Amino acid sequence: MATTRTATQQPMAIGEVQSSSGHVVAVGADGIERRLFAGDLVYAGDLVRTVGNSTVVISLNDGTRFDLGREAEAQLDESVYSTDVAAVRAAALAEIEEIQRAIAAGADPTAVTDPTAAGTASGPGVDEAIQEGVTVDRTGRVGLVEAGYETNGIERAIEPREYLAGDIVESVDAAVATAVNDVPVAIDDNFAVNEDVVLNGTVATNDTLSPDGGNVFALATNATNGVVVMNADGSFTYTPVADYNGPDSFTYTLT
Repeated sequence: MATTRTATQQPMAIGEVQSSSGHVVAVGADGIERRLFAGDLVYAGDLVRTVGNSTVVISLNDGTRFDLGREAEAQLDESVYSTDVAAVRAAALAEIEEIQRAIAAGADPTAVTDPTAAGTASGPGVDEAIQEGVTVDRTGRVGLVEAGYETNGIERAIEPREYLAGDIVESVDAAVATAVNDVPVAIDDNFAVNEDVVLNGTVATNDTLSPDGGNVFALATNATNGVVVMNADGSFTYTPVADYNGPDSFTYTLT
């Protein structure tokens, strides 16, 4: 009697959750919703959504990092990651076959695989983006980018205390200490972009960074009328929703 089997193609994993806080979910191409935690894999076509004040940071296989702020959602498609899907799938299948051959021969399968390394993305989509670039025309529509936290000095008062030593009573006068802004300091930014045009920019230009380096930019609140992907060096991509024109804003943190 013949047996019929149906093979179902699994979606390709394109990254891993580096960190998450709160309630973060992903809806797969099959429509099934799942919770995301640190260490979980994400797949091509997933719709990632943060609920309430939740945030998530995803390390993509193409070497980039994807940040999603609170009350936001984004589709993990080719606008987010620049991986040649066919090439990655072929490489993964080749590696699986090599591991299977090693197991069949009694060899250690971990000895036949090379450590992964982030390289330069290639492919038609990437080449086209590099060659054409993005042109931003100033049309008068301005979006305010907020630093995400108060940058003014904070006054702190030290309460007076009395110290008792035998019959001697000494009092310490109250002193007021004013906090001094220290680097890094984030400054608000303004950008303008035409309708239905993706904006590539950086918020680091006018910020004051630490002399010893090591500063990290991260998305705090995503845009209301678009999706922002921010990298640790302050560079970002803003993709507006279709046919939208008007002001928009997002916030970021600098540490």
